[in-house]
Amino acid sequence: MPAPIRFPGSPIWADLLSSDPDRAVDFYGQLFGWTALKSSVEYGGYTNFYKHRRRVAGMASNTSNTPDTWTTYLSTQDADDTAASVLANEGRVIKHDRISDAGTVVLFIDPTGALAGAWQPGGHPGYEITGESGTTVWHELHTRDYRQSLRFYGNVFDWNPAVLSDTADFRMSTVGAPQQALAGVYDATYLGADDPSRWLVYFGVSDPDESADRIRRLGGMMLDDVIDSPYGRLAHAADPTGALFTIIEVGVRA
Repeated sequence: MPAPIRFPGSPIWADLLSSDPDRAVDFYGQLFGWTALKSSVEYGGYTNFYKHRRRVAGMASNTSNTPDTWTTYLSTQDADDTAASVLANEGRVIKHDRISDAGTVVLFIDPTGALAGAWQPGGHPGYEITGESGTTVWHELHTRDYRQSLRFYGNVFDWNPAVLSDTADFRMSTVGAPQQALAGVYDATYLGADDPSRWLVYFGVSDPDESADRIRRLGGMMLDDVIDSPYGRLAHAADPTGALFTIIEVGVRA
């Protein structure tokens, strides 16, 4: 069970905003082997998902008119400073709250339109395991403005990205040491004129083809075929209420 790699600005958590929490519990439980535990009113009825009895993701009920979505949270040691820095770098803060003794959250929209979060942990440390089947293994920003995204996250989270490729056909940088990169920024030229930038959460699976079939059987949708990549076989999907995520092959059993 790989322990999470942590450094300031690294992914620390992901949660689902769902308009049908009961269906989401069933879908992700059958897909990834997760169990769910709903918290008390003190924590807003927030749900934590567990794998091997360790926290792997969360969920909140979506009572707004916004689409259901997965959100990536980046580690911060000072949520107040992070919120101020988001504003100073042309972002927009939409939530800045201390969640009892669990920690402090900042939800924001970056200058290219992507929703993301920052988490200053208290009693809730974020991920307890990552990097294996049924857990998060990667976070990737698909951005309409690659240079602006690098400037924003560099300024707000002190990122020092490593350039993976910088050509017209493939432009991407990663965050973290070369052998421990946990997130990437991808120049998403495929996005349409009305599509905002977006963070994608990648979940590990031991058999992507079987997982794709299971997603369909459970009422989700495959957005493309499973393809080979240098990092493992992968495919993009949506859950039954439309929240986007990605599955990618990993070598550790479920």
